[in-house]
Amino acid sequence: MKLLLLHGALGSKKQMEPLETLLSDYFDVETINFSGHGGNEIPTSKFSLEMFTNDVLNEIDKYNPQKANILGYSLGGYVALNLALNYPQKVNKVITLSTKLKWDAEFAQKEAQKILPEVIEKNNPKFAEKLSIIHSPQDWRLICQKTSDFFIELGSNHLTEDDMSKIEHPVLLSTGDRDEIATFPETYHIYKRMANSQLLVMPNTGHLIDKMDHISLIHDFKRFLEF
Repeated sequence: MKLLLLHGALGSKKQMEPLETLLSDYFDVETINFSGHGGNEIPTSKFSLEMFTNDVLNEIDKYNPQKANILGYSLGGYVALNLALNYPQKVNKVITLSTKLKWDAEFAQKEAQKILPEVIEKNNPKFAEKLSIIHSPQDWRLICQKTSDFFIELGSNHLTEDDMSKIEHPVLLSTGDRDEIATFPETYHIYKRMANSQLLVMPNTGHLIDKMDHISLIHDFKRFLEF
């Protein structure tokens, strides 16, 4: 069965390469770029949860049988949960890695401001340069603006606790004990609401995927997917 890896906001499939390399020893792994990311053409329409979910659906529809395990980092995990909720026949198991599960207007506005292109250029020029490389030949500034608008939309139009409690698939919710975005209390709260979920807390770990202990993660992910 295919294991599909989904990257986070402003990222690309290259973000998932360390996990892809390790997981490929055990599973049939594939990564994708969401619309407008990683060099993909930027759509004229706004970024949306439905758009990114359709990106994954289109990929899964290439498989036979038409079902996949999905591992999503940050926003990628949120897309995976939306897919499991609305297209349950397409999904086998889901792993979320440092995924923000509780969205509200206040958090959305705060995060949306951080990723405005002019803010990134002013406060973190090295990140701006990285984004330029990741999304070449597309305009990284437009991607940031569209993502900022998307975050604001999630503030009022997001998956609710009740929505996530309806997901019947096996789900592994994983987050770091020092993650200030996908916090442990929020993740634990949703874990308690989901009937078929497991919880993984990574010690001394924040939100950034490149700072995580990938070797330990592979052990935990492999155990979850194989049993």
